[in-house]
Amino acid sequence: MSGRRAGRAILVSAAATVAALALAAGGTVAPASAIGSSPSPQPESQPPVDTAQEIQRDLQGASSRPALAGTILERLKIAGADPALGSGVSAVVLDSATGAVIYSRNPSLALMPASNEKLTTAFVALTTMGPQKTFHTDVLVDAARTTLWLKGGGDPSLTAAAVRTMAGKAHTALVNAGKRSVGVRVDDSLFPAPTNAIGWKTSYVPGDVAPVGALVVDGRNLMDTGLDAGNVFRNELVRLGLNVTPVARAVTPSSAGVMTSVVSPPLSTLVAKMLNTSSNDYAEFLHRQSSIAAGKGASWSAANAHSLATLKARGVNTLGVTVQDGSGLSRSDRGTGTSITSLLHAIRNNWLVNYYFFRPDSMPTAGVSGTLASRFAQPDTICARRKVRAKTGTLSDVTALSGTADGVDGKRRIFSIVENGAPNTAAARFALERFATAATGCNPA
Repeated sequence: MSGRRAGRAILVSAAATVAALALAAGGTVAPASAIGSSPSPQPESQPPVDTAQEIQRDLQGASSRPALAGTILERLKIAGADPALGSGVSAVVLDSATGAVIYSRNPSLALMPASNEKLTTAFVALTTMGPQKTFHTDVLVDAARTTLWLKGGGDPSLTAAAVRTMAGKAHTALVNAGKRSVGVRVDDSLFPAPTNAIGWKTSYVPGDVAPVGALVVDGRNLMDTGLDAGNVFRNELVRLGLNVTPVARAVTPSSAGVMTSVVSPPLSTLVAKMLNTSSNDYAEFLHRQSSIAAGKGASWSAANAHSLATLKARGVNTLGVTVQDGSGLSRSDRGTGTSITSLLHAIRNNWLVNYYFFRPDSMPTAGVSGTLASRFAQPDTICARRKVRAKTGTLSDVTALSGTADGVDGKRRIFSIVENGAPNTAAARFALERFATAATGCNPA
């Protein structure tokens, strides 16, 4: 799974330790800039840029492999047997219009899907909540106007600029009421207290993903995103001249009234960004929000069960499927070539969902956008640029690619190929690109 997060500030382990100690002591966490930051190790879920040596190796390897030639099935058999894939591979290709199987290799082998899990998360979110769903972040105040609550509504796109704007409006209202001092509380109780999903490595948090809380600004990858958001809000109030007590966490009383709010972009836009950039944080927010909207609650178990139940209710083949999170970071997630192509076919058969999956800023396009922008760059695969729209997947020992391939014969094909434990993941990524290229039937340069 590709986990690129544009503009995110990632704390180093030392900063995370400071934050954890502050929380354990019942204190507050200063903003990232106050703690300090420096480059962190690359997240496991973000594939490294291939080195010149790896690119040269791929070129040499391509020249030693049988050429992608013949019928679509013959090309898929050649690409699907690439030794770079190893034995832990599940691959299926369908005719998009009919759902008929064109090619398969180990179609029922259950493997870690990595970020291909986000296909499920996006599908469940759109079918559960609808594309126009939005999420609110509120500032509330008590009747005496002595305390403000910054209440998180589970909006993964909330910006620090928006929080400062709300602080400015709150400041104006308080000053007009003759108030010069106020307390600030953070309410991120929409989601349970953050815990790691089953199958997450401890190294994933923070780095690959932030602790899953209902309040975060600018997608900051911190150990306490809620108190960080509260400090952004408080600091702006202080800058504007109010006396403000230190931020603390507290549930908003029912008697408090809304002073100002920020509304997220529609769900369709959030889903598009999640798919295009493979944002782990967006995925985990939407995983929880779907379950909440369905009345199931926001726990891991509830959200996981809701995702699986939604797949079954929509006719997706779930044999061998295990859902433990929304991002695909979990090493306990499982999917098969059959289950993923079944999901993609269900998406294709729902015109509204299909539109939001495949609008230009959503599913990555080979050689053009998102996590596929720099892919399909070799002579063997460059002819498939713009013809393949697919979700990537990466972990240290996993690589996956699932989506659609527009054939030179005018036919669209649905494909999924997932591999676990290949000898070299960089070589395996190239093999996956050759497989998708084969599904288009285009002739390599």
